[in-house]
Amino acid sequence: MAYVPIFLNLAQTRVLVLGKGEASDRRAETYAAAGAAVVRAEKFRPDLLDGCALAAGAGADEAELQSLSAEARRRGIPVN
Repeated sequence: MAYVPIFLNLAQTRVLVLGKGEASDRRAETYAAAGAAVVRAEKFRPDLLDGCALAAGAGADEAELQSLSAEARRRGIPVN
């Protein structure tokens, strides 16, 4: 199996949610309920990942999601 489920303590951490729409809203609400400081953006910029413990993309353009994923992995930040 290439992937495993994980549990993260997101209390008092910064989490980036990239995209817009219902799926993005649900992710942001879930992370906020876990105590994260959620940063929302529709367009990706690498500086948005500064200080992030987690990044997620939903409802963004494929090119934006690819950029988010590549930069998050380069920095060692888990990305969904």
